[in-house]
Amino acid sequence: MPRTLPISLNVLPDGDMETRNCTTFVLTAYTIGMATHRNERKAFEAAIRAWRERNPDAHEGEAARGAASIICNNLQVRP
Repeated sequence: MPRTLPISLNVLPDGDMETRNCTTFVLTAYTIGMATHRNERKAFEAAIRAWRERNPDAHEGEAARGAASIICNNLQVRP
């Protein structure tokens, strides 16, 4: 069984509610993708789709950077 990391509002960056919602949505998509597919690439693609859904007017190249930033900043395993 894959280990999932908790998603807590305490680890979200400062920002407005929409930023928090986007962050939670992207992290949830990535976590579910990893749990169901056990394939990091597919999980990342799901996170990109989630980011695009919350940011439909953004430039296409921003989606991968935005999703990667959220994942890297929030899913760090801490001792």
